Amino acid sequence: TSSFEALLFPPFQTVLTMDVSEFTPYVFQILAQLLEFKPSGSGLGESYTGLFPPLLTPAVWDRKGNIPALTRLLRAYLGQSSLELIAAGHLPPLLGVFQKLVSSRSNEQSAFELLGAIITFVAPESLQSYLKTVFQVLLTRLQHGKTPRYVRLLTHFFALFVGKFGAQPFLNAVNSLQAGLALTLIVQFWNPRLRSDPPVKLDAKIQVIGLTKLLCDASALLSDNEGKRIWGQMFFSTVTLLTVSGGGVVVEAEEDPPVEIEVSYDSSFSNLQFARMPPEDPFREVSDPATAFVSALQTLSASNPGQIQPIIQESLHSNPKLLSGLQAMMQKAGVSLV
Repeated sequence: TSSFEALLFPPFQTVLTMDVSEFTPYVFQILAQLLEFKPSGSGLGESYTGLFPPLLTPAVWDRKGNIPALTRLLRAYLGQSSLELIAAGHLPPLLGVFQKLVSSRSNEQSAFELLGAIITFVAPESLQSYLKTVFQVLLTRLQHGKTPRYVRLLTHFFALFVGKFGAQPFLNAVNSLQAGLALTLIVQFWNPRLRSDPPVKLDAKIQVIGLTKLLCDASALLSDNEGKRIWGQMFFSTVTLLTVSGGGVVVEAEEDPPVEIEVSYDSSFSNLQFARMPPEDPFREVSDPATAFVSALQTLSASNPGQIQPIIQESLHSNPKLLSGLQAMMQKAGVSLV
């Protein structure tokens, strides 16, 4: 990509310096694509490093037509070299951009795309001190705008977070806001969404991986009868995803979701058709989510002998199809429960 960069950066810098609003969304998309195709581990380079700080200024995000392209560009920066960005002190302003976006219903999709990239590419220890604030922002927004789309985006983030960071950090971060809040969110929002608005394709895979860790790594859920009841409900939803909805299917190129743009004497966003990227799998290392699920279940059962099978039977007894599906997954993976 270096030859393309040498050719394109001078006119791009002219467009950005002169603030040619009709062209800036296209420039951001092409810059993102160039970054996405840079060899892994090659770093950002001087030109991209110098361009980054202006991308975080509030003014550039005030133009609605820039937002989807800018979001993709920041995701590309994080994917290419999050370590450089964190070392340069850019994490707080990145989170500031997320907070600005999530406050607007029309920009919430972009907000979660950016937050997802931060969770995917930034090390947990770098994010630790910010997690309480992140969840506080998300849940405050939930209180003031509980739309089906926001619940879908939020629960997708829950699964991604648990899949990347683990179940206990999720429970700790949410419960730091209010004791018992994590289980309340699971019961009132996460599990109902899985049943009323079941995820598909890549979203289904991410949910299964997050749910696997929630079910098999959070021992606190099995400490009392209420926790076991909630565990059984989430287990039912997970097996449903794997046997009915096809969790972990091969991810095909998908159309980008429609972006709501509030336009008032402003350039609107237009996708460059040949600059699109297929959905990025944050768990490429998990090739078979079903096998990963039943293997984790076997480990949980071995550490809690005689406790897991009764909960599973109680959870699935009313649906023989799901029970048969679970048994087929276990047989295929060569695992059993004790």
